[in-house]
Amino acid sequence: MEGDKTLATSASTKAVEEESLAALNMDEAILSQRRGIEEQIASEQQYLVSSTRELSELERDYQHHGEFSARIQELKLIYGCLRRTRADGNCFYRAFGFSVFEALRKNKAAYQAFRKSITEAKEYLVIIGYPTFTLEDFYENFIEELDKVCDGEGCPISQLEELFNDKGMSNYLVVFLRLITSSQLQKEQDFFINFIDGYSTVKEFCSQVRLELYW
Repeated sequence: MEGDKTLATSASTKAVEEESLAALNMDEAILSQRRGIEEQIASEQQYLVSSTRELSELERDYQHHGEFSARIQELKLIYGCLRRTRADGNCFYRAFGFSVFEALRKNKAAYQAFRKSITEAKEYLVIIGYPTFTLEDFYENFIEELDKVCDGEGCPISQLEELFNDKGMSNYLVVFLRLITSSQLQKEQDFFINFIDGYSTVKEFCSQVRLELYW
């Protein structure tokens, strides 16, 4: 009887170990595939944020997708050009960051208001438990680059393009924008919890996606 229990326990332990190993192999396969995709994208898209392009590029890209044609024509009525961002999982934040810096560099009042809101968001992140040392590093770099771009008469657009195409610094800015997003989500968690599936709290969601860079 005792021997049967031992065998059953051993079999159960082996099954758990096999499941854990399978899950680990799957995670490694996913990470390997992701790295492969990132390397391919980087080889095809040399820029992180491109120079300005004609909107006719979109027409060529979507010439076989008629449902987008009307939308592209609407864009052409509003915008004179576009910029492309590398599709590396950070494209939204990089595009948003570039457009904000570009808009603020010659708008002193908006720059000061944005700077103040950034500082307030950082202070809230400290309150809700983010590591101060790490947070301060990203914050100081973000503020330093924001001031370089927007203080005084505003930097030339070429300087802004250089900043966002410097991978190290550009990624620093992206990480801080992700942290600010986390701050706002948690500040209004009673509202945002209604849009999050598979997580019991907004904090849990923010912790997970911050690590995996899903935003």
